[in-house]
Amino acid sequence: MIRFCRENPARARIVGLFGETSTTSNEMLGFALALAHGDHVEYAKAGTTRWARMGIPISYPLLWHLILWARDLGAAWFDLGGITAGPTDESPGAHEGISDFKRFFGGEEIDVGGEWTLSLRPFKVAIADTVTRAANAVRRMARSFSPPVRALPSDARLARG
Repeated sequence: MIRFCRENPARARIVGLFGETSTTSNEMLGFALALAHGDHVEYAKAGTTRWARMGIPISYPLLWHLILWARDLGAAWFDLGGITAGPTDESPGAHEGISDFKRFFGGEEIDVGGEWTLSLRPFKVAIADTVTRAANAVRRMARSFSPPVRALPSDARLARG
């Protein structure tokens, strides 16, 4: 991807944020990748770590750099990607912080798709779900009846009889 970005600077851009960890080396704290699609730019991939010395989330400067790049390309809008439905206090979950981060920038939220489940064989799916639930229940019961494992004292000896 890095090579693609170098060879196609008007189609893709990857940026990184580094923190100085010593006088000779840098530690990557985060990266972000954006892809240009004509009239808009997509925030495609990103990853960050936590760094206590930075006063703002690491994603902010990365995203800001990509937004400026999109503007310089002449993009009409910047696609931040998917968010969870509703504000954080109404829909707690693993992605709420990411959604809050994206909402911070304002703009328009557009429904572009939903999650669907297609069962071509509903009866077989119902049987499989029932078997899975039963197996999980048996596993839970087996764990509750298992005696706790205790370590033998270091001077214990086993006798053969």
